[in-house]
Amino acid sequence: MFSRSHISNQKSPNNMSGSQIKTDIRIEGQFLRFDRNEKGQPRRIELLSDNSIDRIKLKKSLRRDCPHLKPGDRVLVIGTKKHDLKTGRVKHKARKILKIQTPEPQGRPTSSKSVASKTAPSKDTGKILICQKGQCRKRGSAEVYEAVRQTLEQQGLADSVRVRLTGCLKRCKSAPNAIVLPNKSHHSHLKPQNIPTLIQQHFPSAPKQQGRVKLAPTTLHS
Repeated sequence: MFSRSHISNQKSPNNMSGSQIKTDIRIEGQFLRFDRNEKGQPRRIELLSDNSIDRIKLKKSLRRDCPHLKPGDRVLVIGTKKHDLKTGRVKHKARKILKIQTPEPQGRPTSSKSVASKTAPSKDTGKILICQKGQCRKRGSAEVYEAVRQTLEQQGLADSVRVRLTGCLKRCKSAPNAIVLPNKSHHSHLKPQNIPTLIQQHFPSAPKQQGRVKLAPTTLHS
């Protein structure tokens, strides 16, 4: 599991400009994709860190010299955060992206048969991230979250597929929104009655459920 490391060290007052505070950031996570402009250049990096999606704008110099990454790579993003004290808006910008190399396991060679017998299968097979902000919250993300949770329990997937609330997924006009991992599939305009079909689509080993999911009241915290 990839963890999020977000370190903000506030600089001296000389780095405060009017109503803005500028700080350094270091965010470690799993690379998902690049948002690109019409010329095909990367504009933002999207990564998963601690069950939330981060979208960070790239400096122009970094756009021209961006490292080659594939989905699932572990990366460290170094940059800055600007916090506007008047509006409350926070902007992130990356100046460097480092690919973190995962060390190869060392030891004497082992036959494929013994490896198969000693290696336990991964417990988690997937993850569902549901936006809880803005329009998604207004349009029923709480009911969608509860429908997902209950459907996973009914289909015996609660221990292998995790459901988490996350921040804004930047698709407010098509709320409620969610992302299903590991294939990073985006889903919009979600309704509780669609959830059993969605889960069957991504996790076909689960038994099919008939009918709608009965919802219990739930409360989301900002």
